[in-house]
Amino acid sequence: MNVARAGGMYMASTPEDPRAAEGEPKSARSGGLSRWPRYEQATLGFREHWYPAARSFDLKRDPRGVKLLGEELVLVRDGGRVYTLEDRCAHRGIPLSAGRREFPCTVSCAYHGWTYSLESGELVAALTDGPDSAIVGRVRLRTYPAIERQGMVWVYIGDRPAPPIDDELPPDLLQSTYTGVRVRDFLGNWRIAMEGAVDPSHAFYLHRTALLSRTFDLPASRGRHWPEVEDGRYFTYRTEPPTPEAQYPGLGLWPRKRWWQRFRTLKGLSVRAFLPCASRVSGLVFTEPFVVFSWYVPIDASHYRWFQVLATQATGLRRLWAVAKYHLWLKLMYQREFLDQDATMNELAHPFYADGSGWSKERLFRPDSVIVAWRRFADERARGVQEAHGTVPAAQEAP
Repeated sequence: MNVARAGGMYMASTPEDPRAAEGEPKSARSGGLSRWPRYEQATLGFREHWYPAARSFDLKRDPRGVKLLGEELVLVRDGGRVYTLEDRCAHRGIPLSAGRREFPCTVSCAYHGWTYSLESGELVAALTDGPDSAIVGRVRLRTYPAIERQGMVWVYIGDRPAPPIDDELPPDLLQSTYTGVRVRDFLGNWRIAMEGAVDPSHAFYLHRTALLSRTFDLPASRGRHWPEVEDGRYFTYRTEPPTPEAQYPGLGLWPRKRWWQRFRTLKGLSVRAFLPCASRVSGLVFTEPFVVFSWYVPIDASHYRWFQVLATQATGLRRLWAVAKYHLWLKLMYQREFLDQDATMNELAHPFYADGSGWSKERLFRPDSVIVAWRRFADERARGVQEAHGTVPAAQEAP
């Protein structure tokens, strides 16, 4: 499969001859990820980006431990602000998320009372060694920029100065008047989940069994696809008009439609993807007036945390209706039953890709030109790659 870029567009082409040696489509030969070395190395994700870490609602007064990109972090709310440090005491490695809050803007280890400043990560007291402890001021834990937006806590993973988060998040998310957020951890590498988000063909087969889809006329196929980049930051694609139904040689007509489905079609569906690990879906009739955002946050090489965010800019009575629709219908029928179908496929695909060989074994077909173009987009535009080892430096001597 050849992927070329012209200006802001990633053009995907397939051979005119649909068959190659041994009866395989030429486009089916995958060369693995060696063409995109940074994407191949990004088992734990991309550095120098903001990531959602938790729902604001879930962060109370007690410290909360989270794992992002292989790094163990502790989130602490204090004085209306969220702080983030590496989640281990420099003394004996006890997680600070198991600690206590003895003084304002500090967290104390549950084992010996080593107490750290939330602002700087510096050790400010060793309670069981007395107020004159010689270790005080000589140890510092790593801290991470953290901020709250739209009902979520965001953490910056990287070494460079963090850019303003409002420059990274989509405007329609920042301008939303209500967000319904569901967070769950799933088995699988984040890249498989992210590729599923941009996969243009799975929805018309996998989701046929979802309750929300059964009353709609889903097409058989969508033909060719043209990946492109919008506004310099959003990966998306255009497609040929869909084929409602077709005769498959030697098999017959598919799909077989119920009479009531012919009156409801899905039109105007738009999918965008953006770094480090997010997608935006609009035009789904059954989720209106919401736009659907997803972040597939790497936990480790074999797990990801899926932030499912339904956002609306509705106001007044329309907002009240949207909130009711979310809690009475979409929270269960879409965020759980519908999207869990995707999570199940990601989990089933995990053994195939877990040892790294699946990327070379996979056989791709024409719609996968979009996935191939996404891999190149991410490889070229990600700011940094999270290394598998040594990403968190040891506790440092305070200056």
